[in-house]
Amino acid sequence: MEQFIADYGLAALFLGAAVEGDASVLFGAALLQDGRWTLWAVIVAAALGGWTSDLAIYGVARRQKDRRWVTKAGRALHGSRALSALLTRPALLALSFRFVPGARTVGPATLATVAPIRPVPYAALTGIAAISWAAALVLFGKVIVGLLARAADGLGDGLPFAIAAAVAVALGLIALLWRRQSPA
Repeated sequence: MEQFIADYGLAALFLGAAVEGDASVLFGAALLQDGRWTLWAVIVAAALGGWTSDLAIYGVARRQKDRRWVTKAGRALHGSRALSALLTRPALLALSFRFVPGARTVGPATLATVAPIRPVPYAALTGIAAISWAAALVLFGKVIVGLLARAADGLGDGLPFAIAAAVAVALGLIALLWRRQSPA
């Protein structure tokens, strides 16, 4: 995904944020170092990508909510004490699932099938969450890359970018492992 983003720019970052998430956004932040894009362009592309995936999952789940396998899964999810507590506050769930590893598919699907939240409030809340998520990740990545660039200053022209890319990949792998280890 990193090479795809490097080759195809902000459209690829949009797609990476929609499909993969954190690692793609962190890599986009790393590319800020070499001046390819502006900070706001990266935040907007990442936010729109994340928001698009949230809306797509919600829309598909909402259209399929009357299917037997979906209602059965929804009842099973509703039995979870933690999820049941969140379902009493669907707006809080809509604002927070983007920040919880492993919840980016379950959150929208649950809100579409089990929680009492309509599409327009859902879209507004997840839009706010996507902007916040993208800004936080991009700014975090920018700070880390800046620190690494300063630390490596004078050690070679390409070294800061290589270190930043390695850190972005490492953080992406950590996020992926965390997502796989956390219960869905």
